[in-house]
Amino acid sequence: MYDQDEEVPPQSTSYVDRRPAFIPMFVVAMVALVGAGRMPIEYYDFLRSVMISGGLLVIAHAIASGKYGWIGLGLPMAFLWAPGSQISFDRQVWQLLDVAVAIAVLLAGTLIPAATPKRQPDGSWWGPWAWWKYFAVAGVVCMILWGGISQPSYSLPDYDSL
Repeated sequence: MYDQDEEVPPQSTSYVDRRPAFIPMFVVAMVALVGAGRMPIEYYDFLRSVMISGGLLVIAHAIASGKYGWIGLGLPMAFLWAPGSQISFDRQVWQLLDVAVAIAVLLAGTLIPAATPKRQPDGSWWGPWAWWKYFAVAGVVCMILWGGISQPSYSLPDYDSL
């Protein structure tokens, strides 16, 4: 067994350690705000992949920290910008959504705390991931999605040949 009186490992005083969602959500917000302007169509492929990754990151941080209400932001982000969703809006609606999501993810990054360390059965402590690990996973997901979205001849069926 383990000693019940042992204290929880000390928490970091660094803002990024206390709010690990902040840096990835800041990047997602900046990409969304740039997307609200006039950009080439290729940028919107990149925007889709960042928004899907951002939605999945919000969900991961919400579950890890126990703030399950933020899943209500992450799921719509992941589905709305998914290439298979076939959701089509006018340019003005997409611009409004880009700005609204930028504000929402900045709030999420600011308000979702780091996960608290948990005691393992062997008595050791399991700490939450560092912010850069979340950021790395999101970057890999983003690159995979961006490659799949921007290369439709490899990822989507060719409907012209049907």
